[in-house]
Amino acid sequence: ATNSVFDMLEEKTKAHMKPFFRDLPDRDRVEWVCTDMWRPFKESYGPYLPNARLVIDKFHVVRMASDALEDERKKHQSALERNERLKVKKSIRWLTLKRPSSLSPQEEEALKLVRSGIALLAEAYDFKEAFYGIYDEPDKANAMRAFEAWENSLPEGRFPKFHALARTVHNNYEDIFAYWDAPVRLTNAYTEGLNGLVKVANRMGRGYSYEIIRAKTLYAKHARKVGSLLRQPPATA
Repeated sequence: ATNSVFDMLEEKTKAHMKPFFRDLPDRDRVEWVCTDMWRPFKESYGPYLPNARLVIDKFHVVRMASDALEDERKKHQSALERNERLKVKKSIRWLTLKRPSSLSPQEEEALKLVRSGIALLAEAYDFKEAFYGIYDEPDKANAMRAFEAWENSLPEGRFPKFHALARTVHNNYEDIFAYWDAPVRLTNAYTEGLNGLVKVANRMGRGYSYEIIRAKTLYAKHARKVGSLLRQPPATA
């Protein structure tokens, strides 16, 4: 991957995206597309990129598991007395953000307290971690088996957000598990980081026009490594 910006559109709508993909040079050579689960995007490029396969971005998928855990945290937190609630908020908010391998010794001790005092929340944490673990699997077959085992372990009538996540995976099954078919591990991490820089630049400029934001994005040092070469017209003999 070159991590280069090729272009930037004014709006994320079919009216803007379809003409872009229709007129894209060498569009039959595009092999992989990585995006979130927003269906209009796939519907926009689908008719024009005949050889492209979609990979749904890993981070958008696992973020739903973190959101499901956060939903459980809020349920239990709201049932506590105010003093207890403040203490719990400080000690367990990070459960939605960190993997066990990145916990500090103090955080590991806090997790032990959560396991002994709020069993349902600890269980939700384990479901979140087990879902993240699907992406730790080395190949597609193991990942699919890990998801099946995770789904089958969900208790009936509890953790509705995790059940909703399971349904979402089934609704996007092929595109999610295409992650293991790609020649490299495709994610939108670079794009998401760039989106953050664009938002910061727009705030600093107090509302730049689209043309200025696009120019600043396409020709910034971090964006033009290969993208500028791709935008040049082909050489003639």
